Amino acid sequence: MDFGTIKFSKPGSDETVCEVPWVPTTATLVRARLAEAGNDSFGSDDNAVGTYAAFYNAELMGHKLVELPRVEEIKPSDVFAAAFQYGFTLELPDGAAEEAEEAEGNPTATTGASS
Repeated sequence: MDFGTIKFSKPGSDETVCEVPWVPTTATLVRARLAEAGNDSFGSDDNAVGTYAAFYNAELMGHKLVELPRVEEIKPSDVFAAAFQYGFTLELPDGAAEEAEEAEGNPTATTGASS
């Protein structure tokens, strides 16, 4: 399934340094790694976790863009500092934005399956 692509670039540049597929479960993996390490500095900060997940996702795909502290020591400020070295955008697959808007407008929407 195509969830989109993360494109990394240097600040002030439109040139893509690397692009990797977005894997939504990476954010869950990051939260699990933080919990296992006893690191609660991220709390419920979804922006920090999502940013960490983007860089971690790139690393899992073979692109070591930034050197981040060990998972036991990393703080949200480390992740946001890394974001100043590389900007990134998530490009959704065709039609995904429209599907999300429709789902937001109809939060009880179902897949049409009956029970």
